[in-house]
Amino acid sequence: MEELIRRARAGDGSAFVELIESQKGTMYKVARSYLHNDADAADAISETVLTCFEKLDTLRQPQYFRTWLTRILIRKCQDILREQRRSVPLEEVIPVGCTEPGHARVEFLDLLD
Repeated sequence: MEELIRRARAGDGSAFVELIESQKGTMYKVARSYLHNDADAADAISETVLTCFEKLDTLRQPQYFRTWLTRILIRKCQDILREQRRSVPLEEVIPVGCTEPGHARVEFLDLLD
């Protein structure tokens, strides 16, 4: 693994792909355990891969690549969970079924059009 990291740092894209491929099963299990949703897990994994590619030169000790990668993934999962807590479905804010003129839902939906 350390040889792959050295090659990936030197700009070898295939070495980076091989590194990520070797970790994809573990990454999926970690992301799925945090997010409980395949789509969100895929988002977290793709963001993690991008961050790892951009920051690979900051990895201090190559033998800890897996730990470093997993820690980045966990942070990405936490970011997604934090964002989900901030958003509120429109149906919770404005009740469904109110169609009378002057009602907040009707006015809001008119603004969206």
